[in-house]
Amino acid sequence: MLVLAVPVAVCGDSPSFQPVISGRLEIKSVARVEARDTAEAKQGSPPKKVARDSQVFQFTRKDGTRVTVVDGKKSPEHQADGGKAAALWSTDDGQTWTWREGSAEDADCFGPATAGEKAAIQLRGTGEILTISATSLGMKRNIAGNEAFFQKHPNLVGAKEGYYLNQRRSMDGWLSAPRECGRLDTPHAVMLIGDNGRGSPGFILQHGLIELANGDLLATMYGTRKEDQTESNRAGGYPPSFKMYKSRVIVVRSRDRGRSWGNERQVANRWMAGRDEGDSASTAGNLEVPAITQEGFNEADLAQAPNGDIVCLMRSGGRISTRSAPIYSTPLYLSRSADDGETWSTPVQVAPFGVNPDLATLGNGVMAATYARPGGWIMFSTDNGVTWKDHRQVTNSDSYTALLATGPNEFVVYYHQSGGVWGEKFRVDIKAGR
Repeated sequence: MLVLAVPVAVCGDSPSFQPVISGRLEIKSVARVEARDTAEAKQGSPPKKVARDSQVFQFTRKDGTRVTVVDGKKSPEHQADGGKAAALWSTDDGQTWTWREGSAEDADCFGPATAGEKAAIQLRGTGEILTISATSLGMKRNIAGNEAFFQKHPNLVGAKEGYYLNQRRSMDGWLSAPRECGRLDTPHAVMLIGDNGRGSPGFILQHGLIELANGDLLATMYGTRKEDQTESNRAGGYPPSFKMYKSRVIVVRSRDRGRSWGNERQVANRWMAGRDEGDSASTAGNLEVPAITQEGFNEADLAQAPNGDIVCLMRSGGRISTRSAPIYSTPLYLSRSADDGETWSTPVQVAPFGVNPDLATLGNGVMAATYARPGGWIMFSTDNGVTWKDHRQVTNSDSYTALLATGPNEFVVYYHQSGGVWGEKFRVDIKAGR
């Protein structure tokens, strides 16, 4: 059920959220379907094989079949078995689903961007599918005793230290998906402490991954550098024992179709440009002042706007990884690049809150995005992501949301609610004469 947005109070001195309705757009909720095994649902069985996450990916096979995959819930006997994987598959844009489970090495049993992987892309031309795990790992040094590691990863031979990404690459429409690893050049990365108090070796890849016109791949990551780990940069609202510091968002580039990554560029850190604090009203000589964030910048997504700019949406706050903990609402931010990710604009606030933003550009030129917590929301832009209007709440759940474009004026929002994952299809049209 589509719920129109209502004003929401936010923390601090920020004004209450007053959603602006655009006169240019007509937005309709078309259908709502649960992502669960269709045969099981028809039999009236309890929903045991529902999706377990709202992470979703869609790709097209050589015969034209469009496949949608959502992370599946494993059978009870396999819940703790890392060697098993499950996924829900659809070939009709989510109207019906088939649940599959089996070996974690069998491509039939997991899909792109499932089974612990976060980012996936189908490359132009070849149709190959690249899917990448979230965590970047510290590379084992090329010293005696690590011969087996480098035999499995020959592209890392000669590398003395650094980071790498666990990846899978399919050349046959995901009938097979052999593992590989990609060299990651993020030399300033240090241990990242998350909102559960646990650490990750380096920068985290969420789901922002796009292909540029020249064939380069651009991916967003978030994490910390040594200079970020200071007392003045502690993340607010988390136990001091976590030693959690505010993170920054970067982009990394691949010029070899994802086999190696580097050319790190900063999108945002905890500082952003502020106006001069002197008596003069001039904006010349701006000073840097802290951005309004709880966690710094993280969980970013990318999309290319109709005018060619690259738009990046970023989370800045949330809550500790316990559902009973209070939510700390800090703004959802946006930055943009007009030079294919080399430089980025000062981040601006586009919503008073928002975790795990998901962003897409529809064929009709409308940009659509989802964000969450509290609740799950959608919003739209008709000016290349400069302004965002028609903020609408689609669920009361605080779970992550995902957005999948399915046509020039249609998209599906996936969200977790009532023990399962639901997909709600929307149609957005630009009104004539506007």
